Amino acid sequence: MADELKQPGRTLPRSIIFSILAIMVFYLALNIGVVGVVPWQTVARTTSVASLVVTTNWGRGAADVVTVLILITAFASVLAGLLGGYRAALPGGPRRRVLQRVRAAAPAG
Repeated sequence: MADELKQPGRTLPRSIIFSILAIMVFYLALNIGVVGVVPWQTVARTTSVASLVVTTNWGRGAADVVTVLILITAFASVLAGLLGGYRAALPGGPRRRVLQRVRAAAPAG
């Protein structure tokens, strides 16, 4: 992936740090919202926090919709990992030397 960037030494570390910070802020805001809606003792006893919060605010139908959306997001995440993970094995990727050795050792034809 670094082969595709103009300044990978600068861009990759920044993107990683900004991504981690954004996820931390989002996660903190989400937890503050959950504790603001439902007491923490109730949250500690439940197995599905998102459904509990949505049920408390908008009812069971909305909770079912949110649960389906969470499942779709989980499957999409796995799919993105599968589709994007092959890039590590491409000749321009980090395993370039290993693939060149395998290609050289493989019989022709």
